[in-house]
Amino acid sequence: ADQIRAVPGRRSELTYRRNGVERMVYGRPRSLSIEPDDVADPYWKLVTAQFKLAEVQSYGSNVNTVSINQITSTVGTGLVLAATLPWTLLSSSDSRNGVVTMNSAVPASFEVEITGPTTGSASNIKVWSSDWALWFGVTLNPGDIFKYDTATGLATKNGYTVPANLQGTSTARAKMTPGSNEVIITSSDTSNTIAAAIRWRDVYASI
Repeated sequence: ADQIRAVPGRRSELTYRRNGVERMVYGRPRSLSIEPDDVADPYWKLVTAQFKLAEVQSYGSNVNTVSINQITSTVGTGLVLAATLPWTLLSSSDSRNGVVTMNSAVPASFEVEITGPTTGSASNIKVWSSDWALWFGVTLNPGDIFKYDTATGLATKNGYTVPANLQGTSTARAKMTPGSNEVIITSSDTSNTIAAAIRWRDVYASI
């Protein structure tokens, strides 16, 4: 709990089961209290707490993940979404783009994870759709992993919290809308070896 409270915007996850369906909510624990030891087990403690919700909605227990692969293009350097469901490649003369279908009933936040190239460096990394854009002012070298969470606006690089360095007209709290979303991803990686993934949970309008 102290690690969560130490970083503004960071949230805890609370998983619960109702009528056989497992869901998850985000928030922060309050009024933590350790119960007296009823069981002599050094690896297990019973803790009671209040949980302050960050929002009045819940999430599916499973994380949806889509890998994004870089390919060599004759019309320019960029990223192209993997040609596997739920992504479908679209024809285009000057960009790499794809479609993701969100099964959520309400718009869903997501996490972008970008892995640096195997050689050289990658910069000018941009992810955008029709109603939002994320343009990262970061440079990634071999072995670097950059993550950005649109739900919290927090970014990490190699596991350490860093400024997101959003550029231009970036939408810090971007969300995927229900249904199909055309997504375009590009970078200046001349080696065509940068890798990325987008992760999200299905969202439900009530707890």
